Amino acid sequence: MNSKRIYWIGFGLFLATAFLYAPALLCGFVNYDDPVYVTNNPHVFTGLTGANLAWSFQAGYGSNWHPLTWIAHMLDCQVFGLRPAGHHAINAILHSLNTALLFLLFHRLTGAVWRSAMVAALFACHPMHVESVAWISERKDVLSAFFFLLTLLAYTKWVRKKTLRSYWIALLFFALGLMAKPMLVTLPFILLLLDFWPLGRAGVRVESETKRGSAPSPLSLPRLLLEKTPFLTLAVASCVITIIAQRRGGALLSLEAAPIKYRIINALVSYFNYFEKLVWPENLSVIYPPHNGWASWEIVTAAAFLIAFSAVAVWQAKKKPYWLVGWLWFLGTLVPVIGLVQVGQQAMADRYAYIPSVGLFIILCWAVSDLAGSWPRGKPLIAGISVVILTYFSLVTGRQLLVWQNSGSLYLHSLAVTKDNDVAHANYGAYLRNFNQITQARAELEEAVRLAPRFVWAQSLLGKILMLQRNYDEAAARLSEALRLDPNLPEAHYALALIFSSKQNKLEAKAHYREAIRLRPEYPEPLNDLAWLLASDPRAENRDGAEAVKLASLACALTDFKIPTMIGTLAAAYAEAGRFPEAIAAAEKARDTALSQGNNDLAAKNSELLKLYQSSQAYHEP
Repeated sequence: MNSKRIYWIGFGLFLATAFLYAPALLCGFVNYDDPVYVTNNPHVFTGLTGANLAWSFQAGYGSNWHPLTWIAHMLDCQVFGLRPAGHHAINAILHSLNTALLFLLFHRLTGAVWRSAMVAALFACHPMHVESVAWISERKDVLSAFFFLLTLLAYTKWVRKKTLRSYWIALLFFALGLMAKPMLVTLPFILLLLDFWPLGRAGVRVESETKRGSAPSPLSLPRLLLEKTPFLTLAVASCVITIIAQRRGGALLSLEAAPIKYRIINALVSYFNYFEKLVWPENLSVIYPPHNGWASWEIVTAAAFLIAFSAVAVWQAKKKPYWLVGWLWFLGTLVPVIGLVQVGQQAMADRYAYIPSVGLFIILCWAVSDLAGSWPRGKPLIAGISVVILTYFSLVTGRQLLVWQNSGSLYLHSLAVTKDNDVAHANYGAYLRNFNQITQARAELEEAVRLAPRFVWAQSLLGKILMLQRNYDEAAARLSEALRLDPNLPEAHYALALIFSSKQNKLEAKAHYREAIRLRPEYPEPLNDLAWLLASDPRAENRDGAEAVKLASLACALTDFKIPTMIGTLAAAYAEAGRFPEAIAAAEKARDTALSQGNNDLAAKNSELLKLYQSSQAYHEP
């Protein structure tokens, strides 16, 4: 088949994938990670600036180091603002590009057109990939996979043509992929697998049904490893940076919290569960609660399955090498997230299967093709079955996209398909709170705390809910319990500060405001509220205009001077500092911003303050 037709097939796969995921553009942001990544992150929603770009390379925020992902989100905000359709469109386009690139990659590796197309089609429409595409925060998945595939394409070109330029391009793409998501650290291992099959460079004679270009000269394992050294170096560097970021963010669990025996069993069972959901993708959830323990039969079944499948893959290694390559692709690329290094509490996640699933698709498509080749009348039947499978997967994917419409639909689905899901209860409670359904939100948070008494975030959020119900004593107790479990919770300190402030206990309120700011120096709300106390405390000895100006200025800068109440606080701070021209300018800005947002009551209040500052300026003028 000529190259023009190959590109047309790739383009057709791109269009079909984009059409399948078009409904994602109707989905919104969700309250699971999207606030951290985009909507409440001033470094991101303010767009591309020099300061934001510098921040993106700092290790630790969100327990991750992926500067390219941060930059991609900034660029989205620069172009689309906080309109979710644009963010979803970019994710869908990247997934569609990845589908086309996957087809081109395996066609160039093997020369097999329809098998490569089927691998790409399965990748495009598999329901487990909905999470990676429909979740805005998972830009890191589709973006890192984009560079992963470009790396493999460049590496293939280098092997075939030995152009040093292609080797350096592959290294560059790999570095960019790691900067999008460090899960790509297993890529050097994938390069070795491709050396074995279909590139045939590993010095082991295997039977391959396709020959693309001139056959590369077989190399010894030490030589193959040596040429991977730059890739391994980048992978190790990424691992070190990621571990530092996860430790700083408190996401890396100790051996006491997750013993090695638990991790090994979890890995065995999770491998089996990933395989099961890739074969039969039902009851998919954004959150799978961790197991308190597995039945013996579950552990034995998982271990027996892994051993049996591995034995078949090794047995078929010479005659049908795709079995071993596909199986090791699946096992190997899941290693960073299988739980041996435990990050967070999740037992597994659909998004982690985005790249690993390709290994199983390889086995399926090549094995079915072999079966059709040995059965003359099998091709029409297998083609029909393939259409049925793709249709089924596409329908389930369409159904799963509806789940991602908003936070409410997302967590209601998770609660319907899982049991004792404390995280889903807590997040659903947060969603209900945002819609002022306080009673229902409290019930969800209380259930989350019942299921997981040491769930710090749920304890803290329940305290905030109780505070909204003016149940201040119980709210303070919940927040204090959250801080006992984890003293480094800026949100809990901020909520306690609000409680003390409501009780006119200004000293305690200031102490908790300062602690919240110490823990999160760029936290606009406590910066603003502390500035207001310092500018308006009834006791003059407790006021500090200079510090109030500093705090309020930072709060306004972090919110891009778009929140009129914070600009009003800045005006009050300037007035307390005796800087009346600046106070007048800030009050005018607060009034105009409130008017532009349709808040006439707030605009009127700022107009009154403006008159007060103008008269104060006149009074202080010589």
